[in-house]
Amino acid sequence: MSDSALSRQEYLAAAFTEGNHAYDILAVRDAYLHREAAGRTNPAANQGPDREEIAREMATIADSFYGLDQEQQFARLNALPCEFLPDLERLKKRLLRVAKQTPAIQAAEQDPALDRGLWKIYKAILIAPQKEATAQKRKTLQTLSKAAVQKRTAKFVKALKRAYPELHQLESEWFGQLAKGKKIAKDSRRPANIGLGCFGAYFLFQLVFRLVRMLLDYE
Repeated sequence: MSDSALSRQEYLAAAFTEGNHAYDILAVRDAYLHREAAGRTNPAANQGPDREEIAREMATIADSFYGLDQEQQFARLNALPCEFLPDLERLKKRLLRVAKQTPAIQAAEQDPALDRGLWKIYKAILIAPQKEATAQKRKTLQTLSKAAVQKRTAKFVKALKRAYPELHQLESEWFGQLAKGKKIAKDSRRPANIGLGCFGAYFLFQLVFRLVRMLLDYE
């Protein structure tokens, strides 16, 4: 990128070029505003692994996550340079939070009070990328129209919160949505209120009144 002044049109065209990284956009802005780069260095100059390599390693860690001990989880995750890759950095931080709860997860794995099917789903949600986790949560919410699933889910959440509050806290917001979804599903099965109300009562009164008058006139 040249240090010469850029016109507004050149600046916008350069800043929004497809494939630009944050560093590239900031460099274009600096040139447009005639100022130094404030000590920034181009992360592309770092000969570390690229995005695809990091993503592959992240997927490998996730696939074997529950088979690793806590020390291995931390070591492999902390070795990933994700600071310039926001989506992977978010997943890395999430996996690190889950890794902190490895002892509790291992204990829960052997707990007969936790529904095995729901526990398997929950473990998958904890380490899934955001898009996949959201899809699974939505799918679970949709099944709450079935009373049997409601009962299983409520029992699972209650048991998890009582015995492993730190694991419950990882998805406390979602568990709140499950509780709301259960109430909505329950309400949807109630018979609709078909009471007459004020307007209906008035209409019925007028109808009866007209019928009575017709009978009197007929006589």
